[in-house]
Amino acid sequence: MAVRKKIFAYVGVNNPERSCTVRCIQKSIELLRERMDIELNLYTNQELPIQNCQGCLRCFFYGECVLDSQDGFHKIKQEMQNADFIILGSPVYLHNVSGYMKTFIDRLSYWSHIFALRNKNGLVIATADCSGTYEVNEYLNKALTCFGCSVVGKIELKSCYGINEELYRICAAKIYTGLIKDAKSNEVLEERFHATKQLMIYRENRKVDDEMGSELRYWKETGMLYAGSFSEVLEKGGWKNVC
Repeated sequence: MAVRKKIFAYVGVNNPERSCTVRCIQKSIELLRERMDIELNLYTNQELPIQNCQGCLRCFFYGECVLDSQDGFHKIKQEMQNADFIILGSPVYLHNVSGYMKTFIDRLSYWSHIFALRNKNGLVIATADCSGTYEVNEYLNKALTCFGCSVVGKIELKSCYGINEELYRICAAKIYTGLIKDAKSNEVLEERFHATKQLMIYRENRKVDDEMGSELRYWKETGMLYAGSFSEVLEKGGWKNVC
């Protein structure tokens, strides 16, 4: 019996019925379902209105967000960690992501210190009339990479060139590749891993593994602190996941 694959997608829009990005994901998944069993959990601001980050730094110090219980974002975090593949998509707003997408990423910022999406592949999608898709995809790619995710594709949708079935097939092929292949490290992931590990070693030497040392404790509990590289972390199955 085929194993069901879970895909988590968030698109930074408030009008999903008119969103080219949402349509691209849905059409791509339709094509993929001809080859494999897929469960798609796709959210936009309509289904997932979340509050802006307060900048209190509690997530970095204590590993929790005071807003999660108010808007249910903790359930979204769990869905992302249970997913086999991650998709982030945004329309272009003056060569940047939408405010909805920025709020979504801001609420996950502390994941950049613990590589919470390690051992997962992902895809980014940017949509515009004519320009700005490269810049938006670069930012989305950077965000996912900071979270430990290996990005296997960047899809640019430009209405001035037409959005058609061929683009959906290309998107579906990228997702398929990410579902059947293990996540791999890369130069950026290794650079971030070693830089963050140095921070954790510094904190250990300063003996900050107390009430406010959730990140250092996480690195110890998962075993990442004792890995020589991010590749080693992935080779050992991402080590213990305690998120």
